Formats: sequence, C-alpha cells, structure tokens
Amino acid sequence: MKKTYYLFNPGRLSRQDNTLKYTAYDEAGAEGQTRFLPIEDVADLYVFGSLDANSALYNFLGKNGVSVHFFDYYEHYTGSFMAKKLFKLAFANNSPDVA
Repeated sequence: MKKTYYLFNPGRLSRQDNTLKYTAYDEAGAEGQTRFLPIEDVADLYVFGSLDANSALYNFLGKNGVSVHFFDYYEHYTGSFMAKKLFKLAFANNSPDVA
C-alpha cells in the first residue's frame, strides 16, 4: 500500500536505482540521516523544508505517479508537481481542453 511522506527537514532528494534517497541536512549544512524510500511505496511527498532535486528526479516521480506538494516557511501551500496521468484525472471533469 502506498504511503504519503512528509519532509520537514531541509535535504536532498535523489534517485538511486529504483529507490528514492533522502538525505537530511542539519542547521550547519552537514549531512544527517539518509533514508531510502522504495518508489512503489510512495503516493505523495509533502515538502515543508528546503529540498534539493533535479529534473531527472521529477521525470522519475512523474513516470511512477508520485505528486510533490510544496509549502513555504509559514506552512502556506505554494504549489505542486503532479504526474501527467494524475493531472488529467484531476481536471478531466472541469476542463475539456486537457490533452
């Protein structure tokens, strides 16, 4: 069963094989604990801290149907990355122009 993950600490998210690798950073910028998240177990990521990532990672997340939601320092919603198939499902009833 897929889970939702909440990332509160600043860190780096990367792909290692078919797994997500999240390395947290402390206040001084030193690497902290590393966690590995199998992509098959991830439904959504909610990011509340600073996150380093690249476009290759977002391509990987999109192909696996994982959405990423971003929040600012004050926990206000700022935006999302959604996979194409999820975007189509979310807006299919509201807009006939979605391709």
